[in-house]
Amino acid sequence: MFKSLIEKNERRSQLSIMAQYLNTCFMISTVDDEYLISIEKGNVTNVEEGPFVMPSYIFKLTASKNEWLKFLQSTPQPGSHDIIAMLRRKVLKFEGDLHPLMSHLLYFKLLLASLRPTESNNCLLYTSDAADEGLGLDLGGRRINKKKKGGGGG
Repeated sequence: MFKSLIEKNERRSQLSIMAQYLNTCFMISTVDDEYLISIEKGNVTNVEEGPFVMPSYIFKLTASKNEWLKFLQSTPQPGSHDIIAMLRRKVLKFEGDLHPLMSHLLYFKLLLASLRPTESNNCLLYTSDAADEGLGLDLGGRRINKKKKGGGGG
């Protein structure tokens, strides 16, 4: 399930730039299976599949296999789309020293999301109806209304 994190691709090579000083080892658990993932200079260097007798890791992410499968869908449902959303729903558990995870949170979110099929990784900043109307949206999704100049009512 998580073994393909070691494979090089364009998205992951771009991610390594944002975490170029990150060196850590963490575990992802599906309760039944465990994966020990090593990261050096922002690159995944090793993924080992358990079981492990006494694994050494900095932090651990644990969720059921079913929840990880929901997360890895090409278009996950709300609440399964993000590790923080899964944590909030209490289906994902964080353990250990969370400093490397929280200080590089966007990196880890994008790293795990890179396991999804490629069609879901498109990011649209404008909705189709706003694009049709020529109205922009700010990053919060609110419309930017521009006042029209000229011809008042008389």
